[in-house]
Amino acid sequence: RDSLIKGTISYNFIDSEIGQIPFSKTGNNSTFSLRPEIFSIDFTQKSTLKGIVKDIYYLGNSQEVDVLMNEKLITISINSDILMEKEQEIFLVVNEEKIILI
Repeated sequence: RDSLIKGTISYNFIDSEIGQIPFSKTGNNSTFSLRPEIFSIDFTQKSTLKGIVKDIYYLGNSQEVDVLMNEKLITISINSDILMEKEQEIFLVVNEEKIILI
């Protein structure tokens, strides 16, 4: 599943509907594709991208987690060793190299 996010590229970040995503490329796109596997959990809780776990789907070695971020539901895919609970607040990091401009 893709999560299509609307936003504007600013200096070193995308100002998006889910928060500010670090991004060093230039462009004027307003829609970005963030695949579930490009997200990772920020255990230091320093990321500005935070959300609330809404649903968890266990898929063997991985799990897909629906996260509500600024009233937008996105899906992330992470290792099933990471314990999640519904309604838990989590902080996310995005691998900016894998952001797709649409």
